[in-house]
Order: sequence, then C-alpha cells, then structure tokens
Amino acid sequence: MRSTLAPETILYSVLLIGLGGCAYFNTFYNAQQYYQEAEKIRLQKEGETIPITAMDKYGKTVQKCQKVLNDFPESKFRLDAILLMAKARFYRSDYDLALGNLKTISEVGSEQQIEEAGYWRALCKWKKGNVQTGINELTVLLESSESKNIQSKCHLSLAEIAQELKEPETAMSHLQEGARLTQNRDEKGVIYGRLAEMAFNREEYELAEDGYSNVIAHSLSKNNVEKAHLQILKILRIQKKYRSASRKIKGMLADDKFNRISGNLELELVQLYRAQGEFSEIETRLESIVNDYQRTLVSAEAYYQLGQIYTSEKWNLVKAKEYFDLVSKESSKSLFSPMAKSRSKAISTYQEAEKDLDSHGNIPIEEDTTQAASYQDTLSTSVSIIIPERTVPELYYQLADLEAFSFNRYPQSIEFLNIIINEYPDSPFQAKSMFALAFD
Repeated sequence: MRSTLAPETILYSVLLIGLGGCAYFNTFYNAQQYYQEAEKIRLQKEGETIPITAMDKYGKTVQKCQKVLNDFPESKFRLDAILLMAKARFYRSDYDLALGNLKTISEVGSEQQIEEAGYWRALCKWKKGNVQTGINELTVLLESSESKNIQSKCHLSLAEIAQELKEPETAMSHLQEGARLTQNRDEKGVIYGRLAEMAFNREEYELAEDGYSNVIAHSLSKNNVEKAHLQILKILRIQKKYRSASRKIKGMLADDKFNRISGNLELELVQLYRAQGEFSEIETRLESIVNDYQRTLVSAEAYYQLGQIYTSEKWNLVKAKEYFDLVSKESSKSLFSPMAKSRSKAISTYQEAEKDLDSHGNIPIEEDTTQAASYQDTLSTSVSIIIPERTVPELYYQLADLEAFSFNRYPQSIEFLNIIINEYPDSPFQAKSMFALAFD
C-alpha cells in the first residue's frame, strides 16, 4: 500500500523532529557551558569563598538542566543533566537536593555515572557533617575505581578533609598523589598550590618550591602564578641562596609581564638586603618605593618598614610616628594598617610618659620646710605647673613595658626596671619590677 502522505508533510515532520533534537541538545550544551564557566571562576579563586558570579552560573546550570528534564523528559541527555545539576547544587550548598539527584543516578545510571555519583554523594555527606562517612566512601571509591580522574578527585577531597581535621601529613600525602594522577590542568594548578602552601608552612622548602613551580606551570590564575613567584623568592632567601634570588628579582623587574607585582619585588629586594646585612641600602630603597608606588599596599608596607627602622635602629620616635601614621593613609586595607596604628599609639603613650617625667623633674624636692612651703605657694598662684597624676616609678614602669613589648628594646627596658628597684625601694612598683626582671 503506498503512502498517501504528501512530500511536504514528510519534510515538515522530519524538520520538526530535527529541531526538537537540536533544542534539547542546545539547552544541555548551555548548561554545560555555564557549569564550565563557573568552575573556571571557582578554581581561579581557590581557597576563597565561591564568588557570586560563579554561584550565579551554577544557578543557571541548574535552570538549564531542569529545562531539559521538564521539556524533554525522554532526551538521551536526561541522566547527564541530572548528574550535572547535582554537581551545581553541591557548590550552591543545596546538599539534600543534590543527594536526591544522585540517588536517581545511582539507581539507573551507567557504570561511569554511578561511580561519579558516588564521589559527589560522599562530598555531600561530608559537607552535611557526616565526616567519617564521607571519608569511608571516598576511600572505598579510591580503592575500587580505575579512573584516574575519580582517583585524583578522591585524593583532593580527602586532603581537604584531612586539612580540616588538622592532619597535615595525611593531607600532603593525598595532595601529592592527586597531583600525580590528575590530567586536568585547572585542578593540577589548584592541587600544587595547596601542597606548596602546606609545605611552606611546615618549612619543607624543597617540596614547597617544587609545588610553586608547578603552580606557575599549570595554574590558570594570574594572581596565583604571581604569588608563586614571590613565594619562590622567599624560599631562596630563607635558604640563603641570595645570588639566585637577586638574579630572579632583577630579571622579573625587567620583564613587563610582572609589572603588577613590581612593587612586591622591590620589597622582596629590601628583605634580601636585610638578610645579607646591607642595611645602608634599605632606607634608600624604601623611600624610593613609597615615591614610586603611592597609595598602594606596597607603599603602605614600605612606610611600616620605615617606621620600624626609626623605632629600632635610629630611635627617632617623632619620625617613626610620622611613618606609621602614613600607613593607613596609603592603604586602609593593608595588613600593616592595624599594626601601624598600634605602634603609633604606643609612641604617643611613650611620649606622654616622658613628658610627665619631665614635669616631675621640674618639681624641686627640698627638705627645707621653708622652701617647700614657698613652692606650695607658687603652685597655688601658678597655673603653668601641673603635677602628673602618676608617680615617677609608675611612669618608669610604663616606659619599661613599652620598650620591651612595643619596641623590642629589652636592654632599655631592663634599665628602667633597675632604676625603679634601686631608686624607689618603697614604691609598689619595685616588687613588680623585680618580678619582671626575674622572668626576663
């Protein structure tokens, strides 16, 4: 029996089917794109809170996947969409919703999908507070899976959990294995970054240097690459490889690629001078930095270092306070800002104590009652002489405290304490001073 359908009808039907297929493919493709973009942003900010832009893209991933499920329930991408939606929901902290999606995959997914769902299920349980369950499931999956990708992810997650549990050796072991197994450049940069930071904090500098070198080779984040270069310079300085550090700094300063961190490189050069005892170069270099990098974190740190020079080597509190006060003006976001404010406040307290001591020094101590009475008369008729509320021993004790704990000048602190002990035996601060010296 011959078909009675017109050629136009057949063509229309074929086009309709084709367009329907294109529609669900495009929707799922868009979901994948959003997820990949979110992942790139997240990995670039590794170690920080997931940025809002990434969270938004994870949300759009969920929306597109849901559209595939609602509009094209029989699509061949249905299970892929459910799994992708679960992963996006994990990063949005929607753990229960993610677990619901993963349950579906575990029941009807392919072997590969079931294995990946097992990984994300373990992560959800960990994040929900079932730490040991998460560890157990990741460990079982690590031993059973033949996928290097899954093995690498398991190592990375187990390292993160170990770090959370304050088990650095376990964490570093997992990171090393994860770095060896992963084929994903994004993840490789992240893993080596974590490994390098942990090794540096544990003073395992050779491992740290190797890790930072791999960050430079693999990381997609320009910030992380620049930070890795700076950390390698610190390691070279700590290992007293001054010549290598100096060559690297000068080479980077001559390369426009490192213009963003040129100020940091200048500061590292200052640290190099200090480590080598080349103190005559330090102040000149710092003054150059504050002029060349005004209103930046770099100039703020340089001003702080200048303030330190004038409270230690040169002992000029007026100049030091001027520098410390400039730190916050250069950058209120500087890590050195609160420390500079504390130092400036200590200097003001020190200067006030000195002023009060001078005032005490201007008050004559006479045994002659006639002269004493005459001085009291002077006090009653004069407003220019003010007797400080604090006694001389109390003021000396405060100066000793500031010398020791604000300015790290312990010999000067001991001098003040000895003055109290030897010259003011009846003061309650004599006992305090003796106690302080006993534990010095």
